[in-house]
Amino acid sequence: MFSDYPFPEVLAINRQDIAWHDENAAGSLLSKLTDNIFNIEQGMGTKLGEFVQHMSGFLGGIVIAYYVNYKLALVATAMLPLVVAGFGSFGVLGKAFMKREMEAYSKASAIAGE
Repeated sequence: MFSDYPFPEVLAINRQDIAWHDENAAGSLLSKLTDNIFNIEQGMGTKLGEFVQHMSGFLGGIVIAYYVNYKLALVATAMLPLVVAGFGSFGVLGKAFMKREMEAYSKASAIAGE
């Protein structure tokens, strides 16, 4: 029945043990699949283009800064590790909160599905 199904995610869910299905409610699975598909769609859509645009603007700005005033650009570049660490920690926190949000939506969807 499912061998001709075009989505490998559904086949992977069907191959799980019975205990796995007992731990994961149907509404929870649907919520997780929907959230993950939305995140993948965003990543492949506008976010990839925005990343390329922002990185080229950043690198172009560094080149122009070194051309115009290399001493000031050296000072600004010395602060770059602190800025990267700050944005990195912000990204880690955002990912942790997103995971908690997905778990809460998953539980709510499982309860609503029952």
